[in-house]
Amino acid sequence: MRTWCLLVLLSAAGLSCSTSLSTMQPADTLKPGRFHVGVGSNLSIPASRIVDAIDTSTTLADKYADDPNYSPSEQEQRDYTASLVGLILNAPGINSDFMVRYGLIDKLDAGLRWTSTGVHGDAKYQFLDHASGWQGAISLGVSHHFFDGTVFDVLEYLHIDDFSRNDIEVPLIFGKRFGSWGYLWGGPKYVFAKYSVDATIDNVAGLQSSDDSIHYYGAYSGFGLGYKSIYAFAELTVMNMVAKPVILGEKTDLGGIIVMPAFGLMARW
Repeated sequence: MRTWCLLVLLSAAGLSCSTSLSTMQPADTLKPGRFHVGVGSNLSIPASRIVDAIDTSTTLADKYADDPNYSPSEQEQRDYTASLVGLILNAPGINSDFMVRYGLIDKLDAGLRWTSTGVHGDAKYQFLDHASGWQGAISLGVSHHFFDGTVFDVLEYLHIDDFSRNDIEVPLIFGKRFGSWGYLWGGPKYVFAKYSVDATIDNVAGLQSSDDSIHYYGAYSGFGLGYKSIYAFAELTVMNMVAKPVILGEKTDLGGIIVMPAFGLMARW
């Protein structure tokens, strides 16, 4: 119960702690000079091991509450730092999202996305435009993350000294347009993340550091319903996060399945 209360706090405190893994766009590229604008939200349901790590951190927080001078063991330090890394990798929460795309040339467009935790830029090339109406595209994107203090406030005895995270994202997007009233899209997706964090724990000398690479593999599917240029959309992304960062000299498995539903509005003209 204590862990779920913490998850609710994380979800409510920042409308956004989570990292966006959604794609939120159909397969076809924009014609030159055309625009796509989208607004939406996605909900992160994180890997179970991240939940376990956060639960461990709340146990340590109770010990600090009973004794402000408490000095955690090396294993407790490792578990507490793992909680921090888990929040960096994919905290629970709702993430708001704003996207603008522009058609550059035939079969190539580019876009920028602003989320509650970062900025993302990508280019998308359409390699398939079948007579049946099915389309295919590949996108290459990069993201830079900037988390505010709300994400880490729940770990009140751990203090962030330095943090960075950057991602490379490669989705394949297949889909079809249904006249002027709808879109269907989906496909596989890969995300590579590189992060670095330095932190200190109360009553513990020295930095708690973690610097590692994380891989996400998975797939997503979505649809949009509307008329002519404005559509309401929904999308579901399921990713397997492979995360075994070295924390205090020991590999710690924080990987697992992440489920991320998303919904919003998009306009294309």
